[in-house]
Amino acid sequence: MAAEKNPQVFRLLERLLDGRITKIVPEYDLESEEGYSYPEIDAILETSSKETIKILDDLYKEGILKRKFYDKIFSCKECGSFKVKIAPQCPICGCSNISKGRAIEHLECGYVGQEEKFRTEKGYVCPKCGKELKQIGVDYSRVGTLYKCQDCKETFSEPANMLRCMKCRTAFPQEDAVEKNIYSYTFNEAMRNKILLQIRPKRLI
Repeated sequence: MAAEKNPQVFRLLERLLDGRITKIVPEYDLESEEGYSYPEIDAILETSSKETIKILDDLYKEGILKRKFYDKIFSCKECGSFKVKIAPQCPICGCSNISKGRAIEHLECGYVGQEEKFRTEKGYVCPKCGKELKQIGVDYSRVGTLYKCQDCKETFSEPANMLRCMKCRTAFPQEDAVEKNIYSYTFNEAMRNKILLQIRPKRLI
């Protein structure tokens, strides 16, 4: 049992049994090696975040805790930092200077472009055939979102799905990121009597 390696685990179990702790929820800690931590539990166990995470996982494997998926975090494939951000790029030239706008389709000629291309002083006008668009559903329709690269001027329906590390500045596809699942924990009530039997001798001491 994890308590045999760290007697402070009994202190955590007592708090779970009497309801002082009902749910153990992680906090994001992007500066740390793990990317997240359980500060309240660190204080009770008097352990580092890394040790706490292992103890909670051991208690889950022993059936004492139940766990539930909380979130997924990503780290840089080069330096391991969790300080990564979404960095959409133009799929044609790789530039990040892209704009997003609503897309319009001229139903008569079939031209599709960003709404700003149709907008004029007198209303919507198709930039391809020059016809005025008066009524939505008759002359034109909105067909979602369209992106435009401000460097190469190409338009596209989806940008390249990239991430950028804010520590080493490396840009990489999201599928190359290192993924880590993080969990919240609750006490497994089915283990209450068993844990009470184990804790009672410690209380007497």
